[in-house]
Amino acid sequence: MWAICKKEWAHYFGSLSGYLIISCYLLVNGLLLFVLPNFNVLDFGYTSLQVYFDFAPWILILLIPAITMRSFSEEYKQGTYEILKSLPISTRSILIGKYLGVVSITILAILPTFFYAIVLNYLSAIGGIDWGATIGAYIGLIALAAVYVAVGVYMSTATKHIMIALLGSILISIFLYKGFDWIADLQFFQNGYDFYIRQLGLAAHYQNLNKGAIRLEDILYFVTIILLFGLGAIEQLSSKFKYSWVFLIMLLLNFSSHWYPLQMDLTKDQRYTISEQSTLLIQEVKQPVKMHLLCYLCLLRFPNYHIYLKDKLKLKTGF
Repeated sequence: MWAICKKEWAHYFGSLSGYLIISCYLLVNGLLLFVLPNFNVLDFGYTSLQVYFDFAPWILILLIPAITMRSFSEEYKQGTYEILKSLPISTRSILIGKYLGVVSITILAILPTFFYAIVLNYLSAIGGIDWGATIGAYIGLIALAAVYVAVGVYMSTATKHIMIALLGSILISIFLYKGFDWIADLQFFQNGYDFYIRQLGLAAHYQNLNKGAIRLEDILYFVTIILLFGLGAIEQLSSKFKYSWVFLIMLLLNFSSHWYPLQMDLTKDQRYTISEQSTLLIQEVKQPVKMHLLCYLCLLRFPNYHIYLKDKLKLKTGF
């Protein structure tokens, strides 16, 4: 498995194209963050990399398929996949090796952007950057990138045409990231179901991690999507769907995480954690509560309060 991973590294960095793709990614990020208007973080007046974490998923949608499109498609085209199959290594190990190779390359492209956080913290006059929230956002970005890699590797196993693998990966990744949000915005679903439809997409779970709130259900969601495309890739390579039980277990864990929520709040001021006193106060409420406009704004700003209060107080909210 690790030999396959090293092979991916050697193949990618054995040509100039690999360095060019990563360089372009870092160059575009640098221009958006520190040069171009409307995105320039130096003009915001506060230290935050939120702008980067807002547009980075879209850049990765283009970057990662450009890396994964050759993973298996080129092996098929050149006939070298038959050589791989003849080696004393399982199909699963080949797939995992290639997947880990691309994930590590993607992380290598993302890691230099951590320097932006160091620069902003150094330039900050008061308070500095919220390192907990920033680390949480990086965890979310890497989890999102891992899903894009799974999609790209799956598409590469499905065709020997590199361009089809590239375009297919981009389209599927776009749909998984924002497609469910676009469906939820349809007038037909503006009756309370829009919230649940959004939870099927990557964006909702990425935004939770992006805020610095590491929730078990979000992590399980990302792992489940990765396994879904991983099992699909194994089926493409071996024509056998042998690990359906793994996917079923992940689905059960996802449902269980909604009943037993666990969360780690990494933010500096613990702004996504309800205090013990507030929890006790809410539990004592026995009848519907009328809330003023200011409280509704708080609910909009902190979605966790919205979900928690909606369950405890049975609020009828329209957002």
